[in-house]
Amino acid sequence: MKKNSCALIILFVAALFLLISCSRIELYQNLSEEDANEMLVLLAENNIKAVKKKDIVQNEVTYSIVVSEDELVKARALLVRHNLPRKRELGLTGVYKEKGLIPTPDEQKARFLLALKGEIINSLHRIPQVVDADVVLNVPTRGEFADAETRHRQRPTASVVVKAKPLEGGESALSEAKIQQFVSNAVEEMNPRDVTVIITYITSDGRVPKSDDVKSLGAASVMPSPTSAVRSSQPRPVVHSDELVGLKMDAESKEKLKVYILIFFVLLILLSSALIVVIIQGSRMRRIIGQLKSHVGDHPAIEGHIMDEGPKGLPHGQ
Repeated sequence: MKKNSCALIILFVAALFLLISCSRIELYQNLSEEDANEMLVLLAENNIKAVKKKDIVQNEVTYSIVVSEDELVKARALLVRHNLPRKRELGLTGVYKEKGLIPTPDEQKARFLLALKGEIINSLHRIPQVVDADVVLNVPTRGEFADAETRHRQRPTASVVVKAKPLEGGESALSEAKIQQFVSNAVEEMNPRDVTVIITYITSDGRVPKSDDVKSLGAASVMPSPTSAVRSSQPRPVVHSDELVGLKMDAESKEKLKVYILIFFVLLILLSSALIVVIIQGSRMRRIIGQLKSHVGDHPAIEGHIMDEGPKGLPHGQ
């Protein structure tokens, strides 16, 4: 009897364990520890119970995220909205890892740009506020004997798209200027003004906040994603930059330049008027001096005739 009771208990425990194990499903596997921890924190913030499981396959350590079957769809949708797990770019190490035949100059340049793009994206992903980022680089090939005008026209440019989470209070640690400076420092001879930045903010549940909730980032174009643009009817501020004499300037700088040019022209007109007055006065003075000289030439006393016509001296002894 006791043996039968023990057997029943063992069967019950085994069935219960099997039921519990079957109710939990691996959400993602073959993850790095960094990705697994980030996904685990996000799921916990949204009240989804998840477990990180360590796997060792051929001396390679990977991690898996396990959730209950009831929360599988909710958890997967949440991770998709936050672009998790992140797509890791190859970078310099990954691009130049494979060795083959001697590449052509075009292939070498393409591989270098791909590696540089990967390094920039991976660095942006290390910012806690950034959810996703993408970079497009355009680095023209310059000739060895290119003049200054050609070098200015063929300057490198970049476009950066960042999806980020706003901090509490609507403030943001990100700014267009910081991203421009970061990207321009990574690319040789790139001017920060030649880096275009688009920042889209999303909430923890994947929605795009209203424009009043996020502080405008100066000259940055804060635009919603194509999918969220349909949901949100409020317009977002977009500040365009104009190009003047080959230089990209925002509206404020352009207005200041107009004021400086106006002041310069006013000063130039005043100086020109003063110069004209001086020339006219000098001409009048020369004419007056000429008239005086002609008048003095007709007067005998001034010419020295008065000395010849003066009274003769008395004879000697008188």
